[in-house]
Amino acid sequence: MFCNIHSSMSAVIVVVASPYFATTKQDGTFNIAGVPPGQYNLSVFHERASEAAVARLSRKITVGPDDESFPNIVISEAGYLSIPHKNKYGHDYPTDSGDPAYPGNKP
Repeated sequence: MFCNIHSSMSAVIVVVASPYFATTKQDGTFNIAGVPPGQYNLSVFHERASEAAVARLSRKITVGPDDESFPNIVISEAGYLSIPHKNKYGHDYPTDSGDPAYPGNKP
């Protein structure tokens, strides 16, 4: 999702078909609480990693009755390219010329 005023602002929405998911903390760690024992597919996502890179990191895991920890997962951003895009109207973003009428400038 892109900001219609600022070309450098964006958001990512990830939808998962499971109640078991996590977002990493600032230090990269995560915790998924309450997962019943069993076998699961662990998938990862990073907005600057290629689809192939995150697919290689997916793995089958077995959760036992006790807390589990897994080896570190390192996600590479190699190959990430910021691709210019148009605003929601299909037009280029306006440039900030110092004009107070520019939507990104606050009065």
